[in-house]
Amino acid sequence: MARQGAKKLIFNGNAKLEYSSTENGTYTKVYAIKEWPDPDGDLSYIDTTDMDCEKRKTQMAGLQDAAEYVFPIDLEEMGAEANLYILSQMEDTGNLYYWKWTLATGIVYTFQSDVRTKIKGGQNEDLEGFDLILSPINEPVRTISVPASV
Repeated sequence: MARQGAKKLIFNGNAKLEYSSTENGTYTKVYAIKEWPDPDGDLSYIDTTDMDCEKRKTQMAGLQDAAEYVFPIDLEEMGAEANLYILSQMEDTGNLYYWKWTLATGIVYTFQSDVRTKIKGGQNEDLEGFDLILSPINEPVRTISVPASV
């Protein structure tokens, strides 16, 4: 059973996605991200109900699906064309990159992934959409910073 209410998140420009070719290198921001996916995905559950249960089903937490993050790019925003070119070039190399995804709350996810893109064409060969797709090769590391006043 999937977690109720899992959805894409939209932040007020406080979230950011950055990449680097090395883990401790200089990170470059990806601009014009229109929507942010749910970073932890949906939870799954395993039914543990047996015939001794008379009133309620029972369940336990199961494994989550492998992470895959889809970031739609806002084609109306300044710099979107440069993003399309850079991200397409990164995809063509087939290299793995280090990613740092900072949420508006200050929570940071770090992971390594290759780059895939999806172009959505429309009528008359118009570009209707462009997605950046990241699939971490290992479990993303989540860092939650605690304010000094706590």
